[in-house]
Amino acid sequence: MLLKPIIACTDPEAIAFEFENSRALLRYWRSKQAGGLIPLAEAIEPAALKPLLPELVIYDLPDLGTVRYRLAGTLAVQRLGFEPKGRNLVEFATPEMRSLVTLAFNVVARSYVGLVSHFRLVHDGGVPARMEMLLLPLTPPAGEPPRVISVISREELPPELTRFGIDHPPETIDDATVFDIGYGLPNLSMIPGLNAAA
Repeated sequence: MLLKPIIACTDPEAIAFEFENSRALLRYWRSKQAGGLIPLAEAIEPAALKPLLPELVIYDLPDLGTVRYRLAGTLAVQRLGFEPKGRNLVEFATPEMRSLVTLAFNVVARSYVGLVSHFRLVHDGGVPARMEMLLLPLTPPAGEPPRVISVISREELPPELTRFGIDHPPETIDDATVFDIGYGLPNLSMIPGLNAAA
């Protein structure tokens, strides 16, 4: 099974982030919620996010099957091995993971929730890494597609000794938490693997 049960959480403060970058982006995002609304994309100030910029990624979602890179920080580009701007993230996912990737981004962008996920990837010359990805929606300029801002942090793991065990698949989602960002949680009963509200 590629995905453990998804958790639905009503309190963002209860989320156990493993990386400070995720906490920092959520704090900044919340500071831009004028009147409790989803922050405007143009209100995001790169200078205020300087420590996060290397791992920051912004995506456009022009349709349900496309998660297009709009901007990728230097570390994100380095991990991929190429500049992804304009490319569809879904194309780089394994066939088994593509529906989960599109589901995650579309739930965030179109249902106005946050999502944090932990997963393992092998890249940068075969080095396995524990990844934490935080996804948050942004309000795009008028007439533009939904937008998602993300920070993706990682911890390299020794190839011969990982916390996932010897038979753990090399690319697997370990957990995912959908959380309320001020708009409540939508009906998530249609999402495969939904576990419980926290």
